[in-house]
Amino acid sequence: MRYLLILLPFALLLSCQTTPQQDWPAESVTTKPWTRWWWMGNAVDDANIRKQLIAYHEAGLGGVEITPIYGAMGFEEQYIDYLSKDWMDRLQTVIRVADSLGIGVDMNLGTGWPYGGPQITPEYAASKMVVQQYSLKVGQALKEKITVNDEKQAAMRPKLVTLMAYGPETTIDLTDSLSEDGLLKWIPDANYELYAIFASKTG
Repeated sequence: MRYLLILLPFALLLSCQTTPQQDWPAESVTTKPWTRWWWMGNAVDDANIRKQLIAYHEAGLGGVEITPIYGAMGFEEQYIDYLSKDWMDRLQTVIRVADSLGIGVDMNLGTGWPYGGPQITPEYAASKMVVQQYSLKVGQALKEKITVNDEKQAAMRPKLVTLMAYGPETTIDLTDSLSEDGLLKWIPDANYELYAIFASKTG
């Protein structure tokens, strides 16, 4: 009886009809892998566009996704303004070469990822966190204001989210201890490290 119980599952498996294996779809532009093609500062030219696309094609890629984005140091003189005539000419070169190679071309809807437009108010614009650190010794008052020191970020009108003090044994939330002009009304009874967290914009 024990042997019958062991053989029964195998008999059931053999009696089941197997599903025919499905064939892979025919190879095409859309079934091949694509690559994201970053245009750093849009510092591209026709000769290198052609060279790069041929290399992608020979590697077996099905297409490219152009992503215009911030530049690279040392190539500032080669930057091309996004959507300028020169930029559009380079894009036409991409399309012509890609068509001749039989590969696809796609593109992000804007420069990088933070899409904008009149429907995006400053409240919902791309944001970032700015952190500033201060050191205070026992009995010492902080003379400087709690504000963003970086001029570029200060122009974004960052908003203080929280101010925390970390001591040897305690952690204190000092956010409500700040005056309206950013001065801290607090004298530590030990050595503390202060961290101010600001919500700012990427610009």
